[in-house]
Amino acid sequence: MVVKTRIDGWSKAKILALVLGLLLWIAYGLSITLAPDAASSRAIVTAAPQQSGMTDLQLYKTIAERVASGDDYYAAEAELHRQEGFPLKPFFTMRMPTLATLIATLGMTGAQALLWGLIAATLMVWWVRIKESFADAVPRVAAILLLTSGLFIIGLPNLMLFHDAWAGLLVALALGLHNGRYIWPSLVAVAMAILIRETILPIAGLFLFVAVVDKQWRATAAWAALLSAALAVIALHAQAVIAVTNPGDGASQGWLKSGGWGFALQALGETTMLRAFPEWAAAILVPLAMAGWFGKADKTGRAVSLALIGYTTLFMIAGRLENFYWGLWVSPVLLLGLAFLPQAIMAGFAAFKPTSQPLDSNAPALP
Repeated sequence: MVVKTRIDGWSKAKILALVLGLLLWIAYGLSITLAPDAASSRAIVTAAPQQSGMTDLQLYKTIAERVASGDDYYAAEAELHRQEGFPLKPFFTMRMPTLATLIATLGMTGAQALLWGLIAATLMVWWVRIKESFADAVPRVAAILLLTSGLFIIGLPNLMLFHDAWAGLLVALALGLHNGRYIWPSLVAVAMAILIRETILPIAGLFLFVAVVDKQWRATAAWAALLSAALAVIALHAQAVIAVTNPGDGASQGWLKSGGWGFALQALGETTMLRAFPEWAAAILVPLAMAGWFGKADKTGRAVSLALIGYTTLFMIAGRLENFYWGLWVSPVLLLGLAFLPQAIMAGFAAFKPTSQPLDSNAPALP
C-alpha cells in the first residue's frame, strides 16, 4: 500500500531545509535539557503540596465528596479555596462543576470505570484510523503501542480526579473520530472536553478552521454553533464564580511566564511515557513525533499537527513550572507521530533517487 505524505513532490532543497531545521530544533532542545541549571518539573511532582497540606487532587476529591453529600458546588469550592489557600481570581482558577458532579454521581469506582472505558474506545477508534496508513500488521501494532503509551498515563490511579486527564483523553478521541465524513462524534467529544476544561476551546476553533478551509459548510455551522454555546456556558460559569467571590479572596500569580521551548518539552515529556527516560530524550523524540504528524498527508495528520503546534506555542509563552500537566491536553496522541515518521523519511529519500532518462531517438547510432 502506497501512503501519500505531505512532502511528496518536494524539491531536494526544500527537503534539506526541512531536515536542517529539524536537526537545529533537536539541538536547541538538547542544549536546554542538558544545561547544568535546567529547571525540572520532576521536582514539582515529588515536592511537598500547598502550605496548607492539600494538593490539587485532594482538593478535587474533597469537592466531589461535598457535592455528593448535597452541598452546592460553587459555595463548597469557594469555601475550600479560602480555607486551603487556593486562589479564587480570576474565575477560571475554579474548575467548572462537570467533573465533580460526574464523580459525585458515579462514585470513585464508577468514574474510574468510565475513564478506562473511554481509553478503550479511543484505542479502538485509532486502531481503525491506523489501519488506513499501514498495510502490515507489525507497524500497526507498533503504532497502537505508541498511542497506548500516551493513554496509559491518563489511566494511572487518582488521575481520574484530574480535569486535564479527561479533557486530553476526549481530545484524543475527537481527533481519531475526525475523518471529514461524520461531524457529530468528534463534535460531541470536544463538547464534553470543553465542559470539563475550558482550555480545550481552541480545539473547537481548530475544527472550525479545517471545515472552512475544506469548504464543508455544514461542519462549519456545527463547529461555529459549538463555539458559541461553549462561550455562553463559560460566561455562566464566570458569573457563578464571581457570585461566591469576596473582595479579599486570593488571586493567581499569573501564567504568562514565557518558559519557552524548555517548558513545552517538560509539558509534553512529563505527561507521556518519556517521563521514564532522561529529560534529554524528550528533546529528541518530541520534535521527531511532531515531524511524523506533519508528514501525514490527510485530514487527521493536519488536525493533529495544528493541535500540537497551537498548544506547544501556548506552552512556550504561558505556564508555570508546576503547570506541566497542561501537556495532557494533547500528549496522548503525540508519540503516535513516531509511527508515521518512517513514511516521511522514505518519501524524502525518494526525492534523491536518480531518475532514468529516456533514450533520445534523434541521437546518432553507434558505428
